[in-house]
Amino acid sequence: QTKKAKSSPPDYGALVAQGALWQRAGFPDWTACYYHEFAQIHRKRNDARYAGLARWVEQQRKSSKNLSPDCASMRRDKPSVRQLEQEAREFAARKKYAEAVRRLNEALHLDPQDPRNESLMIERASNYFMMGRDADNRRQKAQDELDDRERTLKDCEKSPESLQSSGDAPKCRDDQIEKLKREFTTDKEEAETLYNKVLGDCNVILHVNPRMEDAYLWRAIAQFYLSDAKFTDAVVSDLREVLRLNP
Repeated sequence: QTKKAKSSPPDYGALVAQGALWQRAGFPDWTACYYHEFAQIHRKRNDARYAGLARWVEQQRKSSKNLSPDCASMRRDKPSVRQLEQEAREFAARKKYAEAVRRLNEALHLDPQDPRNESLMIERASNYFMMGRDADNRRQKAQDELDDRERTLKDCEKSPESLQSSGDAPKCRDDQIEKLKREFTTDKEEAETLYNKVLGDCNVILHVNPRMEDAYLWRAIAQFYLSDAKFTDAVVSDLREVLRLNP
C-alpha cells in the first residue's frame, strides 16, 4: 500500500484535500498523517499559494490529539476493507482509475464473503468504465488526426506538384498514418476490454442479487458503448429494469 510518491508532489496542496477526504470518512489518524506531511513539505518549500491553507492546517493540527503521527508504521499495517475503499475513492477523484481498481481488487480479496463486496464491485465497474472512456477518447483523438492526415495526403497526391520531374513516384508521404492506425486499434481494443469488464462485474452481482439496480444501470451503459452508442434491446431492457426497481 503506497500513500505517498517517493518524491514530494509538486502540487503538495493536494495532500490537504486527501486529508479532508480521510476526515470525512472517519479516519482521524490518516487525516493527521496527511496534514502532517503537508506541514513538513510547506516548511521546506514555503509556497506562497499555500500560505492560507497552511494556517488552516495548523489550526486543524492543534485541535487534533495526534500532531505527529507515525505515518510510516501506519503504511505498514494491513489495510482494512474500509480503508482500501476510501483510498479507491480518493484515487478515482483524482482520475487515477487504474489505482482505484487496484485498491478495490485488494479489498475484494480480503474477504470474499463480505456482504459489502457487491458495492465494491459496483465501484470497480464504474472505474473500469471511466478507464474505458479514457481509451475511447484516445481512440477518437487518433481517428480525428488520422482523418486529417489522410485528407491532406490525398490532396497532396492530386496536386500537379506531387510527381517528381524524374518519374511517376509521388513525393507525398506521411509516416505518422500507420502509427495512428495502430494506436486507434490498440485504444479501441482496450476500451472494449474494459467495457466487457464492466459487464462481467455486473453479471456476477446480478447473479447473486437480481435487485441491484446500479448493476443494471452500469451494464446498460457498458452495452451502449459496446454497441457503438446504440440503444439495443439489451440496453433498453436493463434501463427498464432500473426504472422498475427505482420508479
